[in-house]
Amino acid sequence: MSARSLSDQCSDGAFFERLARKYRSVLSKAPSPSERQSWENSLPALAEVLRDAGLDEVEVMIEYRLPLTSLRADVILAGSHPATGKPSYVIVELKQWSEARLVPGTDDLCLVPRMGNRPVLHPIAQVRRYCDYLQDFTNVLSDQEDAVTGVAYLHYAVDRDVSELLRHADAKAQLFTDTSRGELIRYLQARLSGLDGSPEGDSLLASPQTPGRQLMHAAAAEIIDGGAFLLMDEQEVAARLVKRAAELSRQSDQKEVIVISGGPGSGKSVIALRWGCFP
Repeated sequence: MSARSLSDQCSDGAFFERLARKYRSVLSKAPSPSERQSWENSLPALAEVLRDAGLDEVEVMIEYRLPLTSLRADVILAGSHPATGKPSYVIVELKQWSEARLVPGTDDLCLVPRMGNRPVLHPIAQVRRYCDYLQDFTNVLSDQEDAVTGVAYLHYAVDRDVSELLRHADAKAQLFTDTSRGELIRYLQARLSGLDGSPEGDSLLASPQTPGRQLMHAAAAEIIDGGAFLLMDEQEVAARLVKRAAELSRQSDQKEVIVISGGPGSGKSVIALRWGCFP
């Protein structure tokens, strides 16, 4: 749908029910109450930003399923770059956090009071991985170096309450709060033109999705050099907690037992390859 359509429909309570029905038809399960609440709270906030940015014709893809995985990006904005005219995509992660801080001794893990202060991946690290993963596994993007960037928008937060999270922005991923809403508008205007974004959205949806790396080569590189596999969300959280526990164990000269649990395909083997051996 266009950003204009999103803005118009967010004021209609039936929109979120239609979104829930679409969710069920595609994923064969109902959205959780927290997911529905996040749509109702966050999508109108994004729609207002796009309206104020003059990007009414940008294509908005909600709950975009990343290739060959169950992970979903909250939103992908599709359109053309205002300077080059080439396809341009912005992955948007919408967070309802009002405050957060870093896990002590880490730079990519956060503690969020409203989430029970359990470690979660830094939003910039999350969206940066989504960008890399989407390009790695989407043929139409594989040779488009600058086609995909990402933003995390903490629309309930102000800078002072998430100040520890504001240190990791780069060319690929940036974080914005209510304090920096104007900067987010300017950022989106620099990445997306006001032209109809539906052709770029259709191109992304129609693109073949295949791995950009050979599995055994990546596994070999992971064992030898580390870092060939891209860890996502909870996988990266688990890997960093393992690394932190191992470092604390060495410093205190006390043994640690670390258990990683998860179902088939959840990434346990990849984490074992990443942190299975320490020097």
